[in-house]
Amino acid sequence: MAWLFLKTGLFSFGGAYASMAFLQRGAVEQHQWLTSSQLLDGVALSVATPGPFMLFTTFTGFVAGGLSGAVIATFFVFLPSFVFVLGGARYIEAVRNNQALQSFLAGVSAGVVGVIIVVSIELLPAALIDWWTVVIALVAFLAIVLIKVDIALVAVSTMGLGLLYALGRAFF
Repeated sequence: MAWLFLKTGLFSFGGAYASMAFLQRGAVEQHQWLTSSQLLDGVALSVATPGPFMLFTTFTGFVAGGLSGAVIATFFVFLPSFVFVLGGARYIEAVRNNQALQSFLAGVSAGVVGVIIVVSIELLPAALIDWWTVVIALVAFLAIVLIKVDIALVAVSTMGLGLLYALGRAFF
């Protein structure tokens, strides 16, 4: 478990969305600690709560191994970031002016977009389970892309729509 989360934190260039690929492949497909739906539940909880989005890894660790799994996941997924920041802070100015490194980072960023697309496609069946969830996804997508609604407002709105969806399912 520690290795999966260390690898996730170490190689997830681009942040939490890129780390979803590691957890989809490792925690869901390889180890079967949780389902794709449960992974999406963790992502949704991370969006719905204050704090770093990356906390869905803590949720994954908790599902996989209880409280100790959550602690292991959180520690190892954030460890590389702390090491890089503490060890590399003095070199930040050199990084900004290094054209070769900037080109490398541009390539990594492009690769991250590809990873996010793949993970999104793989998680679609677990997220879009009926017409109502398809409508919520389309409205969120169109609001962000066409109308340029603030993503935080879209997140809060979809939380409300999700609550209405849950209440509708409970009573009908």
